Amino acid sequence: MGSATLFGTISIFVSLVNRMHIGSIIFYRLLFGTTAIAIFFACCGKLGELCLKENKRHIFLLGILQAGTMLSYFISVTYTTVAIAVLLLYTAPIYVTLLSPLLLKEPVTKAAAYPRSY
Repeated sequence: MGSATLFGTISIFVSLVNRMHIGSIIFYRLLFGTTAIAIFFACCGKLGELCLKENKRHIFLLGILQAGTMLSYFISVTYTTVAIAVLLLYTAPIYVTLLSPLLLKEPVTKAAAYPRSY
């Protein structure tokens, strides 16, 4: 619940810090997040699990896409209102669902529309 609250208020902080460069905001956000994860794993004694053994390219691509998402979100907060930026961010799964059959050639099935809960 705390992480959801912090994530929900990030757009307010970005709109209030209008003199700071967007790249710096993203850098410090990722730095603090990485530091918090490293401290958590160190406290649990599982710091060795953070070492990448395989799928390094996929994880690197995921990081680039996440940074691009944050950059787009923070730019939209800067140039539009917070409400429009949040609306665009939270409707992204709809865009992915509609465009995945066209761009990724994924078949549309009933199972994809109604996933089973376990």
